[in-house]
Amino acid sequence: MDQTEPERAESRHVSLLNEHREDGSWLNLDAYLDSNGTLRIVGQDLGAVTEFISSDGEYEYFYTIAAEDVPALVNALGGQPGADVLDVLARNWSGDASYGVGRTIESSGVKYHFANYF
Repeated sequence: MDQTEPERAESRHVSLLNEHREDGSWLNLDAYLDSNGTLRIVGQDLGAVTEFISSDGEYEYFYTIAAEDVPALVNALGGQPGADVLDVLARNWSGDASYGVGRTIESSGVKYHFANYF
């Protein structure tokens, strides 16, 4: 399995964004915590919203944070020590707030891996 792909069969999941726009675009952002404690944030944008980056109308992206780095990310995301990262994401980073989660991860100082396809 590609390391950027979430292990959905054995993971906990929260949906952060599922937005259908009038122009037919669809934006989706999910977070998964796999059985090893690795956090995977998976985004998929379809339609006109991707025009600036994708000629085929699809853009997918992935943030992966190793289990040992998740507690630091919880702190960076505004959670309390020991809080469940999926609960913090659902509470603080869903809906419109989800648009800022990538920038927050990137500026947090927490180790992460980013990959995308377009």
